[in-house]
Amino acid sequence: MERTPGVYIQEIGLLPSSVAPISTAIPAFIGYTDKGGGTGRPLDGQAVRINSLLEYEKMYGKAENQRLVITVDTATNTPIKVAVDTTDPSPYLMYYQVLMYFLNGGGPCYIISVNRYQDTGTKVQSKYLDDSVIDSSTGRVGGLALARKVDEITLLVFPDAPALEDKDYYNLYQAALKQCSELQNRFTLIDVKDPVSPDTSASPIAAFRGTTTFPGIGINYLNYGAAYYPYLNTTLSYQYDLASSLSFVDRNKDTITDTGSLSANTKFIASLERLIAGFPVTLPPSGAIAGIYAQIDRTRGVFKAPANVSLNSVISPVRKITDEEQQELNIHSTGKSVNAIRAFAGKGILVWGGRTLEGNSKEWRYISVRRFFLFVEESLRKAIEPFVFEGNNENTWIRIRGLIENFLTSQWRAGALFGSTPSQAFFVNIGLGATMSAQDVLEGRLIAEIGMAAVRPAEFIILKFTHRVQNA
Repeated sequence: MERTPGVYIQEIGLLPSSVAPISTAIPAFIGYTDKGGGTGRPLDGQAVRINSLLEYEKMYGKAENQRLVITVDTATNTPIKVAVDTTDPSPYLMYYQVLMYFLNGGGPCYIISVNRYQDTGTKVQSKYLDDSVIDSSTGRVGGLALARKVDEITLLVFPDAPALEDKDYYNLYQAALKQCSELQNRFTLIDVKDPVSPDTSASPIAAFRGTTTFPGIGINYLNYGAAYYPYLNTTLSYQYDLASSLSFVDRNKDTITDTGSLSANTKFIASLERLIAGFPVTLPPSGAIAGIYAQIDRTRGVFKAPANVSLNSVISPVRKITDEEQQELNIHSTGKSVNAIRAFAGKGILVWGGRTLEGNSKEWRYISVRRFFLFVEESLRKAIEPFVFEGNNENTWIRIRGLIENFLTSQWRAGALFGSTPSQAFFVNIGLGATMSAQDVLEGRLIAEIGMAAVRPAEFIILKFTHRVQNA
């Protein structure tokens, strides 16, 4: 209260509060690492935010050494072929997937280390990855449960999931989709893998969708995830240890037992290192796809479909998909769409699909539409939180309506909403008799209704040509 004569300045805000758009492509990589995770370890039970591969390496180390089989021409002491030891393949792909994420445009992400390589042998266990309680005495939970606690996470990636048995694999992804539905702020990336059950007659796609033999992915929460196929031959090289990670085979004889002379041969070693460097690491696509999501969100916006984009550090898909084959991937009677990754002459390796798993849904068939709604919902939820316990009256309603309309207008101008005017692009209703009854007000409920005409991708571009007859 003024008591001394004079001039006093009071600033009156006329503009409504603004909405801060949330970050839309912040993945959580949930899996095994070289160091950091495990009971009693420094990074156990934590979701750690990193911004670069260097940060990852400092905290979590690198990839597990992969056993490689080298075929040697003993007549010339020349290594001529390299292959992964299929009797002892490393199931741990976290490091490679994080690397592919950054190589394809990824930015900040979270790492959830559920255990260390050496603490688990060669067995990836679903209990470490999902929502289950691992240790009842300590209350330690799986990586998916840890991800639930971090509000900033918007994508879920499981680099080591392909090593799980089929039932555990699908249960894990079903739990991830369920979490996305419950939290309404994240999306799951799924790798379609080859089935590992005894009956291998089903194709990877048929097994993924579910057959009488394979469980397949379920039917719930499908619009909260997208599946990608096939695996990728990358330009990355396997990590190995010369002394313990290599087996040598004579191309004309039995296994070489005396490797001492080979290890001491500097020319042989140099030739061997070049050969291994050119042998591609084969990976599920989710790490690279997460990078594409981050790249598109940053350069175009979450409303742009993460498709028709080339993948970096990829030599080829492990399987060539034709137009006819993609028809069954894209549109299927089960509704479970699978996005293809294809090689095109003169264009490179492209992500050639932009559908959620709920591919037959009129509302949620497109990844960009689903993720744009999640983005708007979460942005508005956080922006409106300061109004909790404000008076439920006309003044508050006007302020909230203005806040929402300003935000959606900015999204319309950015190209996210369809319509030549804001009124065609969206509507915001709020008020007594419009969205609330007198009973709602008495019970403290403030209800706003929002409708948006989200831009959908031009998935099928049809050009119609007519032959015009020349007039005499």
